[in-house]
Amino acid sequence: MHLFYVTVFTIYIYSVYVMNAAGENGQIYVILLAVGIAYPFSYDTIQLFKQGAAYFDDSWNYTDFILSCSGILNIALQYLLGEPMNVICRINMIVLIFMLLIKTFFFLRIFVALSYLVTMLRMVIIDLKIFLLFYSILSFVFSLWISILGVGNFEVVSQFS
Repeated sequence: MHLFYVTVFTIYIYSVYVMNAAGENGQIYVILLAVGIAYPFSYDTIQLFKQGAAYFDDSWNYTDFILSCSGILNIALQYLLGEPMNVICRINMIVLIFMLLIKTFFFLRIFVALSYLVTMLRMVIIDLKIFLLFYSILSFVFSLWISILGVGNFEVVSQFS
């Protein structure tokens, strides 16, 4: 079901955010996304009610729960707002993409050939978290500078663009 959801999600992002041409097909993609997230959401919800607070003892359950809730929230936002370019929709899509990436890495550990690479990548990220924090801060500050200069923004008259 994860592969189906990722495939539909990728097609949806391409048609809506890249080609900006979903139109009437956008609702079909939202329905397919609802079908793809229905089983994981129901499974996680049942497990949460059965286990109670102990459900969150396993760290992977946080990822599953956030992925399921973000998927349901995405469907609600896309259907109710009808405007995928809304800031709230975009923020939710970014969270959803990040959670899908983590879940996909989790599934890739199943394959023997990829298990070593996924474990190594996870350990590298854990080891480099201070560097990643520093890099994120640096990227944020540079993006602020570029925003002030108006580079790449055609709505701002600047001597740099």
